[in-house]
This record gives sequence, C-alpha cells and structure tokens, in this order.
Amino acid sequence: MLFVNLSEGRIWVEPIPKSVEKRFWGGKGLCSYYIYTLSRPCIDPFSEDNVVTIFPGALAGYAPGSGKTCFGAVSPLTGLIHDSYAGEVLGPKLRMAGYDGIVVLGKSDTPKYLLIEDEHAELRNADDLWGKDVFEVTTVLKRRHGKKASIAAIGPAGENKVRYASVIVDFMRAAGRGGIGAVWGSKGLKAVVIKSARPLPEPAKGREKWREVVKPLYIRLGKESRFKTYGTNNGLVVADALGMAPHYNFKYPHLGDVGELKGDNIVSRAKKLNEVDPSIYGYMCPVKCPKILKDEEIKSEYEHLGMLGAADGIYKLEAVLKAVKLVDKLGIDSISAGNVIGWAMESTERGKWNLIGWGDDEKQRKLLQDIAYRKDIGALLAEGVKRLTEILGFGKEWAVHVKGLEAPAWDPRGLLGFGLSYATADVGASHLRGWPRPHIPPTKPAKTAVDSLIEDRDKTSVADHMGTCVFLPYTFEDWDELMDVVYDTKLGTEGLRKLSWRTESLARLWALRAGYSSKDDTVPPRWMEPVPKGPNKGLKAFLSWEDLEEAKRIYYEKRGWSGKEGIPLPETLEKLDLYEFVNDAIYLLKKLESK
Repeated sequence: MLFVNLSEGRIWVEPIPKSVEKRFWGGKGLCSYYIYTLSRPCIDPFSEDNVVTIFPGALAGYAPGSGKTCFGAVSPLTGLIHDSYAGEVLGPKLRMAGYDGIVVLGKSDTPKYLLIEDEHAELRNADDLWGKDVFEVTTVLKRRHGKKASIAAIGPAGENKVRYASVIVDFMRAAGRGGIGAVWGSKGLKAVVIKSARPLPEPAKGREKWREVVKPLYIRLGKESRFKTYGTNNGLVVADALGMAPHYNFKYPHLGDVGELKGDNIVSRAKKLNEVDPSIYGYMCPVKCPKILKDEEIKSEYEHLGMLGAADGIYKLEAVLKAVKLVDKLGIDSISAGNVIGWAMESTERGKWNLIGWGDDEKQRKLLQDIAYRKDIGALLAEGVKRLTEILGFGKEWAVHVKGLEAPAWDPRGLLGFGLSYATADVGASHLRGWPRPHIPPTKPAKTAVDSLIEDRDKTSVADHMGTCVFLPYTFEDWDELMDVVYDTKLGTEGLRKLSWRTESLARLWALRAGYSSKDDTVPPRWMEPVPKGPNKGLKAFLSWEDLEEAKRIYYEKRGWSGKEGIPLPETLEKLDLYEFVNDAIYLLKKLESK
C-alpha cells in the first residue's frame, strides 16, 4: 500500500497487514477500515486530519467488469465515511503498477499531482494545472505521460471545495457522490496519474485455471445482463412506469411521459464499440453499458438524465446533455447538483425567492458554473441542500436528502422496503445499498422487506469489495470461485456476506460516534407525502412513521445491533473479528442506550 503525506511531501510503502487484508478484502472494505483508523469522527472534512483513500477491488483486473475503484474520505456533506466508485482501468492499472491501494494524508501548501509508474511514485508540482477543468487537465497529463495513462482528476468544483465535487476518471467516469473531490481540493491534490503496462501478478492457481473460470463467466454475465441494449439510459422510462421517477424535485414519481429522455434516443446517437478506445472503455466488461455519444464525447447514464433532466423539469435531450458535459468538465456530482437546483426551482415556485423556474436549462447551466466557482448564489448552493435549508431557514419540507446526502433519481414510493434502504444506508441517500425483492408497491408493512433488503445489500457490498460492477449478475458462488483461483482463498457465501456485515457495522460505529442516532435513519418529508397521481397514487414510502420505526428495529436486530439505537453489539463485533472496535461499542451502549 502506498502512503502519501502531502504535508511533508513524503511517500512510502507499507504492506497491508494480513489481519486487515483477510477481513476487508479490497475496495469498500479497505477504504472503510483505513478511514476509520486513520481519521476520526467530527473533524472538519477539509482539515488535514481527513484522509483520502483509493482502493481497487480485490478482483480488479481478474474478473469481468472489475474496473470499479473505491474512492473514500470523510464526506464534507455528511461527516460519514463515504465510499464512491468510478469505473474503467485506473484501479487495475494501480494493481499492475504494484500497489493494492493509496492513502493520502495531510495537505499541501501548493498544488500537487501524484504520478505512479511501475512501483515508482512521486509528487509533482501542479501549479500549471490548478484552475483547469477536468477535460483540460486530463488532456495535458495524457500528453505528458502517455495516452494509455489513467488519470483521476478534480475540476474547479473540487478546488473550490463544493461539498458535492466529484473525482473524474479518464474524462467521464465519476466517483461522484459524497464530495470526495472537495476533499482532494482541500488537500491541494489535483490529480493521480497511473501509468503501467505490466501484467498483474500470476493468479494463485495459475493463469490457465483462471482462464477456465473467467471465460464461461464472461459469456454468461453478458447473456444474462439486463443492460445490454440501453445501459442505464432507459431508466427514466422504467422509473416513470414503476412510479419511481424524480420529476419536479420528486413531486411526481409518475407523469406518463419523459419527453426526449428515452433510451432509444441515446442509443441511436451512441458510438459503436469499434469507435471507442478499448483500453479505457468498459474495461473487461462483457456488457459495456455506458453510451458514449458521437461527436459530443459525452457519457450518458440514467442518473444524469433523471437528476439534471426530470428532477429539474427539463425534458429536452440536447439541454440535458449540455448539462452532463458541464458537470463532468467542472467535476460536480450530477445527482446532488440536480437535486439542489430542483430544490431551488421549487423554492421559486413557492415564492420563497426568484432564482430559477422549472425547465430553465440555460439558467441551470449558469448555476452549475456559479456553483463550481462558488460565485454569487452558487456559493450557497455549493453547500448542499441540507445546509441550504439550515442557512436560509426554509425549505426543509421539500429538501430531498438523507443525512445530508442528496437523493438520487429513484423515488421509494414505488417499491416496498426501498425507503428503509435509504434510511439505513451507511452513507445517506444511496440507490446502490440494497433493492428489496420482489418489486411491489409499498402497500405492506416495511418489515416484510427486511430480509430481502439485507440479501441485496450484502450482494451489492460484496461487489464493491471485489471491484465488480453492480449491474452484472454475479452470484456469491462466482466471487467465491474467483477468490479461490486468484488468492487460493475460499470464503464461501457466509464469508462473503460477513465482508458486507463487517464493513457496515464499522461504518455504523463511526456514524454513532459522529453524533448520528436512530432518529436520523429516516426519509425526507417529501417521500411521506401521498403520491398525487399514477400507478401508486396515494402511496407513501412507508404506511406510517410507526411503520418505519418498526422496520428499523427489526433491521437493527437482524444485523446484531441494539434495537433502540442500532449500535453494533460487542458479541456481534467479536463474531465479525472486529475485536479492536469492541470498546467503541461498549462506550456507545453506555452513552446512548442508557438515555
């Protein structure tokens, strides 16, 4: 593992202790562990006490679709441990260069970028890059270090510490959520450049055995994927039909029409596979679902269309694509940005101010620029929707977030148990922390969906540990077989589930130490308003607030946490081999459960 101390300008290598590696296995697990042990709750996320982590998955470069790399830090939006993911080849290239992860400490007085090339790492001056947007800095660094170098960079939003600034990998793959880019900016870290063409280490059971496992898996995953045709780009059509779309700041989960924001309109303009660079596009993926649009060089995804489009009442494709390109260029999370601007639009509609009306795409793009540079009202919008309402003293009723993280483009009033997923997710409002099955409207008590939520949460979390895409239909058996071939390690389904349970319990301890409690495991008022029209008319995310409380208690208990506050119990931590954190649990039980 590579350690970088920006305050001292020092770089060194340490082995990952076996006791850590065997419990956390890459990606999400190692990011969470090192943030927990090297930082502390309640810090200013922009202080030198925050740490930045970059960890490829345990199977990075060894499994189909294993290009997902975990970027972590204490989130400036929430104060929680936050893990965000970007695809493509950066993580595998880091492994090829000889490193299993990076931890960045301290902060630099002058801008820097980190260059890694085949077991050599150095900090370089980035004065000439500071102030450049993501596209400019990536272009400069690829000219400087070769077009095959993989580059993670921040734009003006990160430099100006916009609380939802992204890290952008190779022009258009975003580690978007939680403000990781703002933490990079606070440290003076402009980019990480990884250049390596060496092969990965030999799998433990040999390359031939590895091929025997990977080849049929690659074929099967491609055949079974639901994302072959559109990627995620038909998501708004699907979400609207299910009554889960974010139209007009989540006022309307269903309109029956999504304008030009349909998958067919994206696919008809997308490049063919032979027109894109295979070294960076869809690394080792059998599906390659991102759609790169011809001429514009824009990567289209559902969350872009949902949050920069429907959530803001904008249904013209050209207008949304301009906003998509802008957020990638500036380094802003499209989800949070669309959410914040949707809140501002509704605030205008309600007469609270006169800033921007629904569907005003030109003003939307102007605000995105102002947010990135913290100019005029953009400085306020850059704080995120939760802080906005606290500063201005209005709008909490239509602010759609959980624990300060703005909600993505899926309204839980169309899926039983999905509100519970949002309420209990370790990072706040995330749509990738468990989808309950079967897909039915929330007409039953949420407690009936707890087991299904845990099942899918564990599966998604394991994908984040392994570095495999959550949109590929992996099974626990697939991951177990790959771990056996690559590391000669048999975890089994139970061992893989423990990865998820272990990391979530650690994140839960952090949240409680940071001042969160069970009352914060909730959903925004908007999602408890009855749906005004459509297939789920009259439904809410939960039958009642009491329904939420009962489901939470059952969830806590099934996780081995206390029923009142959701504190991981000492015996649970011991079962998960988290012995060194037992005292934290004991302290919290005394402090919180005795009240």
